[in-house]
Amino acid sequence: MSAAERFDCHYCKDSLLGNKYVMKEDTQYCTKCYESLFSNCCHACTLPIGCNSKDLSYKERHWHEDCFKCAKCSRSLVDKAFAAKEELLLCTECYSHEYSSKCTTCKKTIMPGSPAFPHLLPRRPCSPCSPFSPPVLVQDSTSPRSR
Repeated sequence: MSAAERFDCHYCKDSLLGNKYVMKEDTQYCTKCYESLFSNCCHACTLPIGCNSKDLSYKERHWHEDCFKCAKCSRSLVDKAFAAKEELLLCTECYSHEYSSKCTTCKKTIMPGSPAFPHLLPRRPCSPCSPFSPPVLVQDSTSPRSR
């Protein structure tokens, strides 16, 4: 076989005939070379994110699909809404429980959009704890609509 007929990895020169390979900028690489040269490392486990794995990214950080989890409860964040707070990724539930106002009576989290009182919380109880005042909707101070 002539050099013109060969189909080799650009980096290690191993034959790619019958093997998996990756094209990058019109150049072919065996999967081993591609992963060592170009793969991102997972922010959680620090291992390379290989050709057969999904590379999930947020603000120039990368994760394996199995490593993309809430920093507080460890539930998967794949295909779910999440919030970032001081470099930590949190599911919306953990973020709300950690950073939302609390009822002064029952100590439960008052979720954004839930009935509460018009005064700044947590000085007032939530609507279920004080049935004598009319409820209003609380907006999350981090939502774009309340800025």
